[in-house]
Amino acid sequence: MKKIKKALKFSVVFGLVISLLLTGCSSQSKSEPSAASAGKTKYPEKPITMIVPWAAGGGTDLIFRKLADLMSKDLGQPVVIQNVNGAGGQVGFKQIANAKPDGYTVGATTISMLLQKATQPDGLGVNNFTNIAMINQDPATLTVKADSPYKDVASFVEAAKKEPGKLRISNSGAKGVWHVASMLYEKQAGIKVIHLPYDGANPAAIAVGGGHAEATTASPPEVKPLVDSGKLKVLAVMDNKRHPLYPNVPTLKESGYDLSFGVWRSLVGPKGIPADITSKLEASVKKAVESEDFKKFMSDSGYGITYMNSADLTKLMTNQEKELAELLK
Repeated sequence: MKKIKKALKFSVVFGLVISLLLTGCSSQSKSEPSAASAGKTKYPEKPITMIVPWAAGGGTDLIFRKLADLMSKDLGQPVVIQNVNGAGGQVGFKQIANAKPDGYTVGATTISMLLQKATQPDGLGVNNFTNIAMINQDPATLTVKADSPYKDVASFVEAAKKEPGKLRISNSGAKGVWHVASMLYEKQAGIKVIHLPYDGANPAAIAVGGGHAEATTASPPEVKPLVDSGKLKVLAVMDNKRHPLYPNVPTLKESGYDLSFGVWRSLVGPKGIPADITSKLEASVKKAVESEDFKKFMSDSGYGITYMNSADLTKLMTNQEKELAELLK
């Protein structure tokens, strides 16, 4: 009898131990991540900093503030703009590149970064960043005085070839984006011109209106005020398609020159952001850029919209980096 009782007691205790072990395993399997999900966290879990390497209030700043607002709504976390001005964007570019590659610091960049790479020993290039997506591109224009004798690109080229080195094309600064645009056009058209640098696109456009230069290569939004006032006229845009601000103005390609060039704006992060986080940011940018809210903002401001995914952006930047290095060396 004692043996039976002892056996029953042992059986009950053994059953309780097994039950507790099973409960513990079950609890652990529910509360602990599996090996497959270990190391992956929900992103984003805190605010994201978006560095804009220029002062507040400029075109790039305003565009990225709009993007940040729309991405905040999509990602469920604040995307906070931080303006880091200095050295033509270099200070901000370096701060983006040196940030922790966890997706919580991203930033704005433009073609000016590649121009600096081509002209400065400490410039940063495509391989210093995780390239997320392009959001905007504004082509260069060939813009002249409204009452000038140049009715189209052909007449401008004809005049330039008749008197090599006489016609003047103003730009927004030596080795800047619009200077490069005029050099590329000069090379493509087989002409020789004088390049006049000014401190910004607006002074460069005003110089044409005042007769101090025959043409400028600033973007459509930058020449728009003087075009609207009747002082300037756009002969062509350096793009593959006509610009919505000037639907009646031909592209250079339509005028016989296979040249597309302008300023682009893109979102990047430090090199090494995990692929899944990069994809999530890329998708959020795409959603924002395709929204009616963003389209209206860009249209009202006179900026073009060009979306390009991470892979295509990296390819474009790699090619342009090589071309600009060759052109500006």
